[in-house]
Amino acid sequence: MRIYIWIFLSIAFLSISGKSEALLIDRGGGLIYDTDFDITWLQDANYSRKMFPGSNGGMTWDQAKNWAGKLTYFDSVRNVVWDDWRLPIKLGTDGGWTSDGEMGHLYYQEHISYTSSGPFFNIQQTRYWIGSLIY
Repeated sequence: MRIYIWIFLSIAFLSISGKSEALLIDRGGGLIYDTDFDITWLQDANYSRKMFPGSNGGMTWDQAKNWAGKLTYFDSVRNVVWDDWRLPIKLGTDGGWTSDGEMGHLYYQEHISYTSSGPFFNIQQTRYWIGSLIY
């Protein structure tokens, strides 16, 4: 079964912050900055479909990890190529999203979903891959 990768990949050098009021800021160039987690997401939630012409963007877990690790993205606003991407981090120990993980944060605190996409587009109605767990 193929599952869509959560293409709102986080920049790897970023860390979690303790800010109380999160904002999702459109940085231009196809990038959205999350002030609560101090991370940047790709605005296109199904960016991988551009990398695999003729596909729907779905991939296996191993393909998703490999794709994120090799992704390069040209930021037309700042005229720079970003190449330090990773899959979003999940916090906690259960099998589902937690409200304090990066994906859960978008869903539970920012109310981003298939029907309410906020500053993002191409959100898929299927599941997305999460990169790692932090306990």
